[in-house]
This record gives sequence, structure tokens and C-alpha cells, in this order.
Amino acid sequence: MSRAVNVVGNDAWEGTASSEASQEMDYEPRQVREASVAAKPTYRFEREDEPRKPEWASSLLLVQEACEAIKASEERVQVLELEIEAMNAAHRDASIQMAARLNSAEEEIRAANQRAKAFEARAIEAETWLTRLNQAIVNGFGGSIKREKNAQLRAG
Repeated sequence: MSRAVNVVGNDAWEGTASSEASQEMDYEPRQVREASVAAKPTYRFEREDEPRKPEWASSLLLVQEACEAIKASEERVQVLELEIEAMNAAHRDASIQMAARLNSAEEEIRAANQRAKAFEARAIEAETWLTRLNQAIVNGFGGSIKREKNAQLRAG
């Protein structure tokens, strides 16, 4: 608890402030020696003889609570860091597996393209041979086929 004394001119007041949240002052008029009017107001705070332990105890309690909150935050950060490391490792493994699958798929695509080109070449070659065979048949048997068609037309 504090006590304040104010001396201004011929007026004087004295008050006490409690350490409660309201911080209200109780004023008591008191005789104080006269001061000159030109003098500036003088404030004097006097401390009563109270033990300081309650103030230190509450301050210490606040510091301890802050330390516990900081420790809890640090522990949570450590837990989150471990979770992030585990997730990073899992993602790294998944990325490696996906890269391997991608390489495998690319190789399969290359092999399929090579097979497709080979089949296309064989198809072109077979078509060429069929065209030659057709021409050989038409040229070699063409006269007898024409005769048979003409005979069928006459008979029909």
C-alpha cells in the first residue's frame, strides 16, 4: 500500500493506494506547512512498512507460469518438428517410388513404340507382297479368268 502527499499552495491532501485492481485513493485533509504560491507542486510517496513477499510471490508465480507456457510451446514445437520430419521421409520415399514407376513406364512406352514401328514395317512389307501377288495372279491367270467370265455371260 502506498501513501501519497500533495502540497500545492495552501491546499494539502494525503491519500493511500491499495494494490488492488481498482487503484482507488482515499484522501484525508491534513495540515501541511505553507508553501509559496510560485512553487511547483511537490509529490512525495511514502512506503509503509509492509512485507514485500506477497508482491514477489505473485511476480514469481507469473514468471513460473510464463516459463511453463514456454516449455509447453517448445515441447509442442519439437513434436511438430518430428511429425514434419516423418512426413518428409514418407514423401521422399513416395517420390522415389513414383520416379521409379515413371522410369519403368517410360521404358515400357519406348518398347511399345519400337514394337509398333516394327509391326508397321511388317504391315507395309506384307501389303507390298500382297500387291505383287495380286498383280502376278491377274497377269498370269488374267486371260483364263476373262475367258471364264465371258463364257458365263454367254451361258447365262
